[in-house]
Amino acid sequence: MTICNCPTHRLEETWLDRYIHFPLMFECLDCRSLWVCNCFKSYFSYDDIVRHLGGSFSKDYARVQSMQFRPYLCAMCSIPNAHIPRDMYSIYFNQLVNMYLPYYTLYARRWYDDFSDFPDPQNADRKQRERELKIQNYIRKVVGYPPSPRPFYEYYLLKIIRKLAAPSDVIHRYRGRELDGLELDFWIPDRMLGIEYNGEQHYKTVAHWGGDEGLKTRKANDRKKKALCKKLGYRLVVLNYRSRPDYSDIEELFKENPYRGTTAL
Repeated sequence: MTICNCPTHRLEETWLDRYIHFPLMFECLDCRSLWVCNCFKSYFSYDDIVRHLGGSFSKDYARVQSMQFRPYLCAMCSIPNAHIPRDMYSIYFNQLVNMYLPYYTLYARRWYDDFSDFPDPQNADRKQRERELKIQNYIRKVVGYPPSPRPFYEYYLLKIIRKLAAPSDVIHRYRGRELDGLELDFWIPDRMLGIEYNGEQHYKTVAHWGGDEGLKTRKANDRKKKALCKKLGYRLVVLNYRSRPDYSDIEELFKENPYRGTTAL
């Protein structure tokens, strides 16, 4: 199927700016035309996009007006569910995080007629959090994963960090040999920056995370990771689940000058 006049038709997921979180939007890397999967067509809001772009004076306004739709463009429509690995603790679990959980926006509009942006976990009320969790667990069920007890906040952070770190690469769940079997939630090599999101299981006993023994092990690993990063000259930033860092917090983090040690938000 010819989707534009370019010979390669190389499409890549894109955001037009920090406010537009439509994960079914793709950009041709050659001609910069915008494409959206057909499954999202009935729930797409041009007015919403134009409003966030600043009206018809925006440089992206013409691109939005000429946006086109194509079937089987997104991962939810094109990748056979049977081929998705089921081991959620392996590197393949990132496939679910990166390719399927972004479809929150689509189902929010289908089920709830919700045309708001990607939900902000920090400011969301209880009803919105329950809605987010219901949609997330539906998507997990479709791709063969067990339900999650809480919203996938780590995914939300990943999307923000990747956008703000650009053009730097961001490695999710980095397990470099130098870490001696430990893992960094987010690793940005050319900044020598590691970012950890520590959930409640790092601070208190949680039964399904191994109880008291699990907490003891995690605390020991956290201390070891901190010492290793200091020895290696890596900057380590620890995000605490209690403060629920949002876009502005992460944006401020990337404005800071790198230094040695650990910062906690």
